[in-house]
Amino acid sequence: MRRAFISSTSKDLEDYRRVAIDICSALDIHPEAMEHWSSKPVGAVEGSQQEVDGTDLYIGIFGFRYGHIADGETKSVTELEFDFAVEQGLDRLCFVAHSDLEAMWPHKDPKNADKLKAFHDRINELIRAEFRNKDDFAVKFVLALVQNGYYDGKDLPPYAVYKPPSPPPVDELPDVGRLPLFSRMTHSRNPSFVGREDDLKDIAKVLLHGDGGAVGIVAAAAVGIGGLGKTQLAVEFCYRYGRFFQGVHWLQLPVSLPFMAGGGTLLR
Repeated sequence: MRRAFISSTSKDLEDYRRVAIDICSALDIHPEAMEHWSSKPVGAVEGSQQEVDGTDLYIGIFGFRYGHIADGETKSVTELEFDFAVEQGLDRLCFVAHSDLEAMWPHKDPKNADKLKAFHDRINELIRAEFRNKDDFAVKFVLALVQNGYYDGKDLPPYAVYKPPSPPPVDELPDVGRLPLFSRMTHSRNPSFVGREDDLKDIAKVLLHGDGGAVGIVAAAAVGIGGLGKTQLAVEFCYRYGRFFQGVHWLQLPVSLPFMAGGGTLLR
């Protein structure tokens, strides 16, 4: 089994590491990330170097935090991990947060902004994609693995095939949940969304409990003038009911359709 070293700064990119770990595991690539490291009688730099040894692929996920600089070092542990990967001759796939996220990025360390910029300049040619959120990162991460020969689309291990749970009763509104692996959702859920429970249940009746006709295709559409909340309703439905489908893929429809703000596809 191939092994991938997943590198990032700690607190600000924890959720993104989890996405990378889940995808690597699903594609039969053993992930090595800080979540898996046991306590070692060595410092952070030495410990990271030990973890890089023996891996086949370096995956770097970077935001707007330079990271911890160990005593006696001039570079962060994160940049030194990259250096170790270079020394080992590993394939390197790097992903960077989109600049639109910088203003709201958590745990920034502005005193090291110059070091961070210099590091980003170093990895510029290795950046496979910029990401805007976890779902955007997931799609681009999978594409990078495919494009670089780490998954050929064949012989997925059985545990990587998502099996949706049985849908809830038509009169029950499920809690918000995670989307299935490999879903593509460009909209984040609005945490202030309230109400419209009957509308959500009505869509579920069509998409989850409809018979699909002779060809097994079921569709539901929300129509109306701009500003009624069609997109918000669709997004809320995806995050409440998405796990009951094989996958969720958000598609932007042509602007020539005056009553449609956007569209989502859910696969069963």
